[in-house]
Amino acid sequence: MRLIVRPEAEADLLQAFSWYEDQQPGLGRAFMEEVSRCLASIEQRLLSFAVVDTPSRRAMTRRFPYALFFVVGEEVISVVAAFHMARNPEALSQRVGPVA
Repeated sequence: MRLIVRPEAEADLLQAFSWYEDQQPGLGRAFMEEVSRCLASIEQRLLSFAVVDTPSRRAMTRRFPYALFFVVGEEVISVVAAFHMARNPEALSQRVGPVA
């Protein structure tokens, strides 16, 4: 199964990268490395991640307070959002539906 990061999720990641890099040089790169590990975990064990609202699932990063929200299709896993967990969930629901 192929994994894609949709443009809106890619924009989320680039924004977070820039913010972390502004805080401390190299921290943005560390963030993206953690995101890469999280994406690999999704590919390896996608059905083990929590369903937050059918059909959306959530994978948490370890070092940073971000979650990747994705939808599993027949042939493609689509990452639809990269979301800082302190943000208002209403902003996320516009992309993935209601979030419990």
